[in-house]
Parts: sequence; C-alpha cells; structure tokens
Amino acid sequence: MGAQSGTTGEETIQDELIANGELEESNYTSYDNYVLAVEDLENGNIDAIVIDEPVGDTFANQRPVEVAFIYETNEQYGFGMRTDDDDLTTAVNEGLQTVRDDGTYEDLTAEWFGS
Repeated sequence: MGAQSGTTGEETIQDELIANGELEESNYTSYDNYVLAVEDLENGNIDAIVIDEPVGDTFANQRPVEVAFIYETNEQYGFGMRTDDDDLTTAVNEGLQTVRDDGTYEDLTAEWFGS
C-alpha cells in the first residue's frame, strides 16, 4: 500500500492501519508524489494507494486503475495568506464571491468533482 508523503492519506495509513496492526509497516511505501504511487500501482509493485478522491478519479479516468471505495474524512480546505496582506485577502474574497455569483464556481465544481 502507498500514499504521498506528508498527506492525510499517509497519516491515515500510519494512524489507523499500521498503528493498529492491520498493515505491516514493511508493506507501506511513502511516495514523493501521487504520480509515482500510481505508476507503482499500474506496474503491480503495490496493491493499493490512498489518494484524495478528485485526484483518484482523474487517474481512474486516464489510466488503467480504479477507485475501489471512498473513505469519508470531512476534510475542508482554505486559502492561507499573510495576516497583514489585506489587499490580497480582499482580492481573493472578492474573486471567490464573483465566481460564486456568476455560476463559475458551480460549473467548476461539477466539472472537476462531479457534484
């Protein structure tokens, strides 16, 4: 089994599978990026990877791999900015509001995440 180094997928494998004895640490590989993990999956070097759903869906549409199941984590994402950069914060917030108001946000969400 594999995952990208430093991701919540790797954390889940370590905290919930390896720590609980459900996966031997020797059966886990940490990768510098998702592409390397998917290539090892394609080549039969590992049996599975833990990957973010949208990334997994993209690989499944482009390569001979499939998404076996989805593990819900309720993760949320945000934008990180310097606290003293009011101009950038205002520009990002206004930009986000614009794409929400004109329907672009909904279109992009449907295109890339299927919902």
